[in-house]
Amino acid sequence: MTSGPYPKITDYLEALQRDRRCLRCPKLRQAKVEAGLMGRPVCFHGAFAIVVKLEINGINKAIRMFTQRVPNAEQHYTAISPYLQTHAPSHFLQYEYDAQGITINNRPYPVLITDWLHGKTLKPFIEESLGDKKRLLLLADAWRNMIRTLLQARIAHGDLQEANIFVQTNASGDHLKLLDYDSLVVPELEGLPETIIGVDAYQHPQRCNVRHKSLNVDTFSALAIDLSIRAFAYCPDLWERWEIEDLDGSLLLDARDYSRPNESPKIQYLRTIQELKPLVTALTQYCNSPDPLALEPVEDVWFVPEPPSWIQNPPKTPLSWHEIAKPAISLSPPDWLTQPLPRSQRPQPPSTQPTEPPPTWLQKTKPPKDL
Repeated sequence: MTSGPYPKITDYLEALQRDRRCLRCPKLRQAKVEAGLMGRPVCFHGAFAIVVKLEINGINKAIRMFTQRVPNAEQHYTAISPYLQTHAPSHFLQYEYDAQGITINNRPYPVLITDWLHGKTLKPFIEESLGDKKRLLLLADAWRNMIRTLLQARIAHGDLQEANIFVQTNASGDHLKLLDYDSLVVPELEGLPETIIGVDAYQHPQRCNVRHKSLNVDTFSALAIDLSIRAFAYCPDLWERWEIEDLDGSLLLDARDYSRPNESPKIQYLRTIQELKPLVTALTQYCNSPDPLALEPVEDVWFVPEPPSWIQNPPKTPLSWHEIAKPAISLSPPDWLTQPLPRSQRPQPPSTQPTEPPPTWLQKTKPPKDL
């Protein structure tokens, strides 16, 4: 991989606009770059990369080009590719990594080629769905099921945030995809050095101190995102009240709330919403824990067994002693005791007359004389 600073966003866009021959990957030689205003390529960018939409033989593709060096990127993507194909493939995109896919200023740089997705990232999707409580709660349930699938498959994303969560909608409903696999963890990579710590609006306050890859790294962000989706389902007015659209990189809460959860006005307000109270309590405990890799498993927070019905629906008025002492089952006698048999079917008492004469030795026995 090329050493030194990586190209800026403008460097990539100008190179693609000027001459598509900068794309060295054979698969991209016939690609058409989708142009926007003033002929500039349509692009989306994050903290470490830029994504541009291409068309190859009528099929839309996405090319991801890095603006910062990702340590051991080739080793990383080579390791996770076969694992993702056999574990939870429905939540990930198939990709092709080319270590020298594009040339900028006569120097080669890596690219990642994936399918182009149609849909929205999480934040715009939530804004579009405000007021549709059922849809947002179904999305929150889908989020929990996806996280459970990743846990069972022993996969951690490492940078869960709204921009890396994509919602696709079709006739069967809304479906979740995860983007950006630079910090993804599979068993083969666990314990290796980690330099990506994610966006702080979704991470534990002590995440910056985690310097190695761990399969437990998603616990905090999984709960924070679940809480956010459900908060907008129950209280859609929070979007305007808290000016969510203007928050840069945040979905509901941010690092300031996590650093002092007991003093956060937002967290205190969310605690008053009955449906959210258990999640807010768990998130507060997470924030106060010193180790982001030793948190209570998020499944234990989400999938709590339902209490029995008599606890969920207690009687509105106290029961009297007579009602409490009343037996739960009938104690009436069975029919065979209360309905006597007809006389002809009743058992007959034994006869008092001997049926046979006594034995002869008994008949001849005389009482003993007095001594």
